[in-house]
Amino acid sequence: MLQSVKRLIEIRESKATIEFALMMAEYCLTEQIKTFGEALQSQYVDAQDECQRYGANHSVFDQLAPTFTIDDLRALKRGFCSDGALRMIISRWMRDGWISKTDRHRWSKVKIEN
Repeated sequence: MLQSVKRLIEIRESKATIEFALMMAEYCLTEQIKTFGEALQSQYVDAQDECQRYGANHSVFDQLAPTFTIDDLRALKRGFCSDGALRMIISRWMRDGWISKTDRHRWSKVKIEN
């Protein structure tokens, strides 16, 4: 069978070759879903919140104290971010409901009830 597929591909990409390749791809995907689907779905549900938090800023949010300043964030980012970038990070965290402003220079993490 492998020789037949190889020969079809070498000759040219005919309509039959493309249909066969699509059929095999669909079959492989279907079998993978049957085999791994439940485990993948379980992992997806467990990691959904973590995937949102662990983006470009990795675990910086988790490393911050419950109340922090922009200088604390700057220290965790190891000085590789401009002030504008740090303000954008804080702005996004506020927009997403992860933090709230406590005074002019301090923010607090919002407690999320499970």
